[in-house]
Amino acid sequence: MTECDCERIQEKCVQVQYFTEERDIQPTEKYRFSWMLYFSAFSANLLLLYSGVALVWSSPMLPKLLSNDTNVNPLGRPMETHEISVLVTLGPISAILSLLPSARLSDAIGRKRVLTLTAFIMACNTLLNSFAFHLYFYYVHSLFVGICMSASLVVVPVYTNEIAEDGNRGKLGCFMGMAIPTGVLLGYIVGPLSSARGFTLFCMVPTAMYLVLSIFTVESPIYLALKKRKSDCIRVLEQLRSTRDAKKIEIECNKIDFLITTSIQRQKGSFLDVFRNHSCRRAFSMCMVASSVQQLSGIFVILAFMSSIFSKSGRVSGDTFGIITGVIQLCTFFVSSVLVDKVGRRPLLLTSSLVCSLALFLMGYYINMQNSDDMIWLAILAIVLYVIGYGIGLGPIPITLSGELFPDELRAMGCGVVLVSDNSAICFIMFCFPLASKFFGVQYCMWFFSLSCLIGFTFIYFLIPETKGKSFREIQEILKR
Repeated sequence: MTECDCERIQEKCVQVQYFTEERDIQPTEKYRFSWMLYFSAFSANLLLLYSGVALVWSSPMLPKLLSNDTNVNPLGRPMETHEISVLVTLGPISAILSLLPSARLSDAIGRKRVLTLTAFIMACNTLLNSFAFHLYFYYVHSLFVGICMSASLVVVPVYTNEIAEDGNRGKLGCFMGMAIPTGVLLGYIVGPLSSARGFTLFCMVPTAMYLVLSIFTVESPIYLALKKRKSDCIRVLEQLRSTRDAKKIEIECNKIDFLITTSIQRQKGSFLDVFRNHSCRRAFSMCMVASSVQQLSGIFVILAFMSSIFSKSGRVSGDTFGIITGVIQLCTFFVSSVLVDKVGRRPLLLTSSLVCSLALFLMGYYINMQNSDDMIWLAILAIVLYVIGYGIGLGPIPITLSGELFPDELRAMGCGVVLVSDNSAICFIMFCFPLASKFFGVQYCMWFFSLSCLIGFTFIYFLIPETKGKSFREIQEILKR
C-alpha cells in the first residue's frame, strides 16, 4: 500500500466521523434567519457593483472627453485616438498584473481586510479623478481601476462562498451575478445625465457604502481556520449560521479544518504542470477556444464604447442603446442560470456564437447605413440579439468550463493561466479598436467580430465536449482519450 493510499484512507475515516457526528445530532431548535450572512454578502457585492459601473465608465465619458466644449470636457481639449487606446488598455494590463497578488494577499491578511483596502483605494482614486484636469490623472485612474476590479473579482467570490452554507450558496451566487450587470445599467443611466465630475463622484458611492458597512461585517471563517484561530472561527460561524446549536457549529469548524488540511496536501501543481500532460493540455486548449470566442465577440469593446459606436450613426443616442443593454443583461442572467444545467454547455455555446455573429453583422450593417431613419429598428434588434446571445452562452460558460475541465490539483492554477490569457486578449482588442475604427470604420470592426464568432462556432463544435451532468472523474476520462 502506497503512502497516497494511506492518506486517502485516513481522509475517508475522518470524513465519515464528521458526517456520523452530524447525522446523530437531533434537531432541538427552530432555525433563525441569518441576517449577518446576507448582510456580509450584500456588502461585499457592492465592490462588484462598482466594477460594473467602472467597466462602462468610458462609454458615457468618452463623448465628454472628445468634446471641444471646455464646460463639458475637463481636459480642455479633445482626446486623440491613440490616447483613447492607452486609456482603455491600462486597466486590463494592471488587472493582469494584480490577479495573483490579490489572491495571495487575501491569504496573508484576510479576505475582509483586502476588500476594505480595495474599497479605500477605489474611493480615494475616484475622488481624485473627479477633479482631474490633465490626461495623466485619467491614466492613473485607469490603472487603479484595473487593480481594484481584479482584486474584487478574485476576492469577492472567495469571500462569499466561504461564508455561505450549502443550502444558500446558490442564492448568494445570484447576488454576485446581479451585481455587475446592475452596475453596468446604473453607469449607462447616470453617465449621460451627469457631468464628467458628477458621474465620477457617483462611481464612488458603492465603495463609500462598503467602507461604512464593513465595520459590521465578519471575516471569512475559512480564513480564520487557515490561521489556526479556532475560537474566532466558531464565533463567526455562530453569527453567520441559522442555528445556535454549539455542537453543530463545532462540527462545521472541524470540517473546515479537515478540508484545509487535505487541500494543502494536494496543492502540488505548478504553472508548467498545466502543459505537461495530455489531458491538461486538452483542457487548456478547450478553455482557450471558449475564452477566445468570448473576447473576439467584442463584448468589452461594445460595453466600453457603446455611446461612441452608436452615436456615430447620428440617428439614435448611443446612451439609449447602453440602457437597453443594461436592462437586457439583468433579464438574461436569470435565463442563463436556469438553462446551463438543463440544456447543457455545448448547445448554449454553439447557439450563442451563432446569435452573436448574426447580431454583430446587423450592427455593422446598421452603422454602414447610418443616414437612414428607417433602420433604427434594426439597430435595436441587433443589440437585443447580441446581449441575449452573449448572456446565454459566451458570457457565463467559459469560466464554468475552466472550473470543470482541469483536474482537482491543477484547477486553481489552470483557471489562473486561462484568466491571464483572457485579460491579455482584452488588452490587445481594447488597444486596437479605436485605431482600427478610425482607419477602417466601425462597421468593419463589427463584421470582423461577426466573422470571429462564426469561426468560433466551428472550433466549439469540433473541440469542446459536453460536461453537463458529468462528474470530474468522467470529464478527465474524456480528456484522456
